[in-house]
Amino acid sequence: MYRNMVQQATLASYLDDFRLLAYLSLLCIPFLIFFRNPGKSRKREVALPH
Repeated sequence: MYRNMVQQATLASYLDDFRLLAYLSLLCIPFLIFFRNPGKSRKREVALPH
């Protein structure tokens, strides 16, 4: 009986962690819009060593 309760509690905690990570991942998706690479029209300047 005790072993069954421990197994169920362990499974519930893993599911809670998985759900939390899924929500955090979905929450980060809108930030990808702000951190996109600049367009191809913008050229990067490279500093050459002296």
